[in-house]
Amino acid sequence: MPPAFYNIGRLSGGSSLLGRVEPTYSYKWAVRRNNAIVLKEGALDLYTGRDKIEITGDQPEMLYVAIEPVARLVADDATPTAFTGGSTGRDNGLYAVGAAVPPNKIGLATPRPSDFNSFWSESSSPSPKSRSTPC
Repeated sequence: MPPAFYNIGRLSGGSSLLGRVEPTYSYKWAVRRNNAIVLKEGALDLYTGRDKIEITGDQPEMLYVAIEPVARLVADDATPTAFTGGSTGRDNGLYAVGAAVPPNKIGLATPRPSDFNSFWSESSSPSPKSRSTPC
């Protein structure tokens, strides 16, 4: 999947084209700013084989979309009761995608301390009191 970088004010999102299939689960989704503040939520309709999630980023931010199963739609005794699949590597039915709006303007979450540069310049210089021994 190519990186998803967008400019402020540009519609961000994606669509899913699955073809006409009977979905195993019903899904809900939420778009969060910096994975914290919910900006938009809804249900994903996969019966038609196509649905989309769209939002316009209004500030420099990371947009995180969580798509999670909420109910099993196909009932059979051979299917386990827990949700399976997904894109998070946990086999729990959860899908996650994200986008940067615009990545080159996203700032630090907290300001750097006033002694940041001096701390790291002192920490990274060899100390006269210690000798390093190669392994």
